[in-house]
Amino acid sequence: MTLIGCASSPETTYQPPCFDTVDEARTLGSAIFLDGFNERVNYWLNIDRQSPRVRFGLAYDGFDETKYCPSGGYPIVIIYDDEFGHHKEERVMKTAQMVLKNMIRQSVKES
Repeated sequence: MTLIGCASSPETTYQPPCFDTVDEARTLGSAIFLDGFNERVNYWLNIDRQSPRVRFGLAYDGFDETKYCPSGGYPIVIIYDDEFGHHKEERVMKTAQMVLKNMIRQSVKES
């Protein structure tokens, strides 16, 4: 199962975090998405609520994981849709990756 928040197919230009099991990636990916991943990334991108927003999704299953985790494991892949093309992909992905890493650290500390 893939959790997608208004986003297209998984494409990435970064090394996503890899986990030991797909269940671990699914559980953490779902928790992070529901904990406000979209809102946090948009905040750090300094996107005004009135302007077009970038929509994100976190995918953790349903694709060839060896493409993202060549040494083994199961990734949480960031996907996004900038419907109007107002934002630079490199900046969006770097910011989203930073937010994902911080939210993973936060989740690990809380558990």
